[in-house]
Amino acid sequence: MRAQIALVAHRGKFTTAIVQALGVSVHTVSYWLTRLVLHCDEATGYSWKT
Repeated sequence: MRAQIALVAHRGKFTTAIVQALGVSVHTVSYWLTRLVLHCDEATGYSWKT
């Protein structure tokens, strides 16, 4: 699920659109997007913050 959330977010969709597209809760999407933003730089060198 987290990979799907990341892929949809990378396409420029906002939280509400991700929730609707994947049928998950706002909490789930927010949780994984927060983790992605905080830890992506360390793992891949790619910055989601820019």
